[in-house]
Amino acid sequence: APLDNRLLANALHSLPLWRGARPRPVMMPMAAELPAAAEEAPGHVLDPPIPPEVEPVPQVTPISMHPRFAADTPTIDPRAIAALRGLGDGDDFFVEVIDSFRAETKEIMNRIVRAAAAADAAGFARGLHALRSCSANLGGTRLCELLLALRDVTVRELREQGSGVVQRLGDELARLDAALVEYLPDRETTRRGA
Repeated sequence: APLDNRLLANALHSLPLWRGARPRPVMMPMAAELPAAAEEAPGHVLDPPIPPEVEPVPQVTPISMHPRFAADTPTIDPRAIAALRGLGDGDDFFVEVIDSFRAETKEIMNRIVRAAAAADAAGFARGLHALRSCSANLGGTRLCELLLALRDVTVRELREQGSGVVQRLGDELARLDAALVEYLPDRETTRRGA
């Protein structure tokens, strides 16, 4: 695809310089791009108009917001796993809880996907709340953080970014599932889909 140098420069300029920094504002068009009328009016500063062939640059989300860059928060809180294991006499109860979690989250994710596709913000929020409850019971700290960050997603955001949000949720849920496998007694026979 053809590359628009101004769009690339604006996107690069708006990236934060360090982790946790806010994105910088998008650069305005250079003076050379201003219409001649603005240059002919000495002492009068005009807001530079955006040429019709240049669309506004969308706000760039900082890369530090991506779940894979959230290394400060562990995927699982081991204390929650220890507490769950303490509830039963052996590993059977714990394996049953994990199996129940997997079945329930699959159903919840299906509801979240449908709500996102229909831009149903209320249904999406209900799904997030249900998924957060399930993951909190198993100590899924990173998934819970992501779910809290997404709780105020609007209808417009669902229309524009719904599939990306669902993908992030699915990725983080898969990461939690993989981390849970590490706590299971016989990993080979208890893997999802085995």
